[in-house]
Amino acid sequence: MLKIDHALYVHAPISMVYAFWTRFEDYPGFMQGVLTVKRPTWTRLIWHANYAGDYETWEAHLTVRSKNETLAWESVNYRTNNMRLDFYSIAPDLTLLKLHAEYEMLHILEDIGVTLGAVSQRLYGDLVRAQYVIEGNTPHRVAVALN
Repeated sequence: MLKIDHALYVHAPISMVYAFWTRFEDYPGFMQGVLTVKRPTWTRLIWHANYAGDYETWEAHLTVRSKNETLAWESVNYRTNNMRLDFYSIAPDLTLLKLHAEYEMLHILEDIGVTLGAVSQRLYGDLVRAQYVIEGNTPHRVAVALN
């Protein structure tokens, strides 16, 4: 089981950062490999992604949604693919965002990617692209070209 922790500062109010991360349908615009995220119910997410050349679809459930504090989801009936985001207001226009992810490897290519740090780097890149969008430093759809 791969466990990843990252943190970064976003120069925006906590309410803006939190609201951005609750718009799951926008994730393909900045998350590498994510093709779509649909939210058929308040707590249910359907993900479709392309990782290491494999197309995957899975369901996840929101496990924590505490406004301006925590947002977390976990996969259901699929490999472990869980994420938790914690939000901390440092100043009126500065938010500390902490990410904790757990990911189960299923293929040898994924194991190689973990060894090389590719999965961790991809997630950190997702955070940085989100930071740029939130701070208004780059157009939202430009991130798609990074996939």
